[in-house]
Order: sequence, then structure tokens, then C-alpha cells
Amino acid sequence: MKKICRRACCKVRKRNDGFTLLEVIVSILIAAVLGTIIVQYTSSGLSSTAMSLDSIKNDYELEQVIEGFTRDYRYWLENNPSQTITHFKTTYIDTYSNPTVSVLTGSGNTEVFELTGGDNTAGVQVLRVAVSNGTQTLYTLFTK
Repeated sequence: MKKICRRACCKVRKRNDGFTLLEVIVSILIAAVLGTIIVQYTSSGLSSTAMSLDSIKNDYELEQVIEGFTRDYRYWLENNPSQTITHFKTTYIDTYSNPTVSVLTGSGNTEVFELTGGDNTAGVQVLRVAVSNGTQTLYTLFTK
């Protein structure tokens, strides 16, 4: 004959009533830790991206100014073939005004010089133009 145990500890209970309090607390704790890690990871990525976007905007603005100078230079070169490059500088570069971008002047910035190298470069006039928006500077060369 088979013995049947009637003690409460031996009875197998069927759980139809949901999660225990311990399971709920552990789940909330795991979700909080994962949430903290995700927020820190995405916020650091967003702040570094904002700096890069600002830098890209500044670069684009400077490139647009240089593109405008290049367009003016091509027009000037077609219509004034006998003029020196200094004429282009005084006509277009020195009169440029923009509230956010400035043309840098002085030694090493915007200046006209003549190459004195080998046979092919002797007597070539070069105009170096430097434009800046305060944080970044972009240089370009025009030759004649």
C-alpha cells in the first residue's frame, strides 16, 4: 500500500496567482540598472555629436565664403587678364564683409607674394587668403 503525505511542506502548490514580490523587485532592479547604462551611453554620444555638428556648420560656412571668392576670381580673371592679382585682392578680398566670417590680414594670412623657384614658377603671383569665424580658419591660394 502506498503512503500519502499530508503535511503542508510536501504538498506541491499550483501557482496561478502571478509573480512573487521578490521576482518583481529583482525585475525592477535589473530594469533600473539597464536604464541607467543606456541613458549614460546615449547622452554622452549626443553631447559629442552636438559639438561635431557645430564644427561641421562652421566648416560649411567658411567653405561657402571660399567658394564665393573662387567664383569672383574666375570672373575677375576672365574680365581683367592684364591686371595683377593685387587688383583682385583690393577689389574683392579687402572689401568683403560678413558678420560671422572675417578675412584675416597680416603676415602669414592674406597676402600677395611672388614665387621665385624653378623655371616654371618664377614670376608667378600667389594670393593667400585666410578666412576665419573665430574658432576655425580656412586657407586658400589663388595664382596668376
